[in-house]
Amino acid sequence: MNRKLFILLLLFFSIVPNLGFFNYASLLIIVFILINLLIFKDKNRVIFKQSSTLGLLILPIYGLIYYGGLYQNQGSILIGKYIIFFLLIIVSLFNLIPVKSNYDHYLFKGIIVFYLIISFLTIYNSPHPHVDTVVVLKEAPLKLIQGKNPYSEEYSRVYPGIEPNYYNYLPASFLYSLPFVLLFNDPRFGIICANLVSIFLLRKLFKNKINPYSLNILTLVFLFLPRSFYILEHSYLDPIIFLFFICFLYFYLNKKIGWAILFLGFFFSFRQTLIILLPILLQGIKKLQEIITLKKLILFFFPFMIVFLFFIFNPKAFLEDVFFNLNPNKITSPIYNSLTLPSLLNKTIFVSNNQYGYLTGYLFFLLLYLFVYLQKRHILIKLSTVLLLFNIFMYHAFFNSYYLVCLFLFTDYLFNFSRRFKNFGA
Repeated sequence: MNRKLFILLLLFFSIVPNLGFFNYASLLIIVFILINLLIFKDKNRVIFKQSSTLGLLILPIYGLIYYGGLYQNQGSILIGKYIIFFLLIIVSLFNLIPVKSNYDHYLFKGIIVFYLIISFLTIYNSPHPHVDTVVVLKEAPLKLIQGKNPYSEEYSRVYPGIEPNYYNYLPASFLYSLPFVLLFNDPRFGIICANLVSIFLLRKLFKNKINPYSLNILTLVFLFLPRSFYILEHSYLDPIIFLFFICFLYFYLNKKIGWAILFLGFFFSFRQTLIILLPILLQGIKKLQEIITLKKLILFFFPFMIVFLFFIFNPKAFLEDVFFNLNPNKITSPIYNSLTLPSLLNKTIFVSNNQYGYLTGYLFFLLLYLFVYLQKRHILIKLSTVLLLFNIFMYHAFFNSYYLVCLFLFTDYLFNFSRRFKNFGA
């Protein structure tokens, strides 16, 4: 089995059953993955074979087993599992039974239809999940339409004893959600759209590199990754963030640098912690000084101008929501049950609220970050490794945080069979 595929499978196996909540076995596996990514060098890109995609089918099969949202009724979960099982059978038959190549187009349409059915089933059978991400991503765009500052407002209460007066994301999050809230009264439709556009762009990139059937396998795997519908139910931003990275990648590889730079700026305008990836990305863009002009710099900083605008409206509220609320003492999530090394320390040597423990974690993160930065590795592996490092050494990382790492690893696995990265890599 391809080493990169093995790492991707291992990471999903470590986070899916427990939803990224702490347990010793999962943390041990993730540390093993991190060591593997840090030490072992990438091999040369290899020629694509249809068998290269078959191992990936483990992921939607695993996703079938764990399909369902936390607040979704059991009847609809059972229906969803039957539908996914039926889809897997159809896709398998296309591999076993010789069919005309033009049927692959119908298979692609079928996969999309099944994805939409499962997505709608998930949303409509979990209309009001008891999670603050859904609430704030729905209400923040509405407050904006009313002329209110989302960073200065209170939201509907979700958790007892916690004042819902925070919006911890950057402005691109509610700007992206705005049309979906207005049209469907639910921000989660934005995730469906993000996944569909992402796979469409990935298919465009690999259309001449991978045969049609294998391309459909990749489509199936991407749309039906394990717990992807849990991500949908909870309205986590990670698939949307990934969409903007894929848009950047697509336009960069097609030499439309202006569009690429604009989407890169928006990529950094959803979640503040993503800024740690900027040095790696700048390092990976070869001949940067030749392609960056003043006009392109303006395009890159345009999304940050929007961020600055909301800072100007109410600096205190903005800083409190976006930065100060990331303090471990203010986070509403059960951070000492997250899948991180600080959780391990808390459970073994009782270092709760120990600032020295946090500082030690930051120091190790920075040292290993520098180690990754100086390595001559492929850019997607470096991005994946840095994200994984951040999750492990920081105090707040659950399933969705590691899911974003999986998306980057999945993309790197695809580009393992392509040389289109000759101007974008180590």
